Amino acid sequence: MSTIILNSVLLLIVLIQMAYFVLGGSKNKGKIEAFTQKSKSLNINPEKVGLWQSGAIGIDKKSGKLCYSSELLDQAIHEVDLQSISQCEVKKNYQTENLHQQDISALKSVTLQLKTIQKSEINIPVYDSKAHPYPGDDLLEAMEWAKIISSYIKK
Repeated sequence: MSTIILNSVLLLIVLIQMAYFVLGGSKNKGKIEAFTQKSKSLNINPEKVGLWQSGAIGIDKKSGKLCYSSELLDQAIHEVDLQSISQCEVKKNYQTENLHQQDISALKSVTLQLKTIQKSEINIPVYDSKAHPYPGDDLLEAMEWAKIISSYIKK
């Protein structure tokens, strides 16, 4: 009898975790679909889309366009011609705090910085500690997209 109860509890724990991941994945799928629909209104059809806590980014290989939105900037979809970008890098800003007589650096903000051929900069805010206390995967996502964009502008 106790074995049946124990097995049932273990099975329930596994099923709850699976449901959590399935529902979490569908939430991201909805964000990707919404971003893709908004992008299509600008005649951009992103084949690859990335998400972070406060926005999304996508790249359309056929039209040579990059599109992004960030709640930290505004709600609009912005587009950038990949041919106008000369460099892409991730800018990280840290804040140092003294805790128990020891300096600790905490990530304050992450920005994807695009430098254009015209010597101007396009800053895409990815993470800000004022909006979200925990960075999650935002820094890793920004680093991945810097590599993706750099591979397109070097062609």
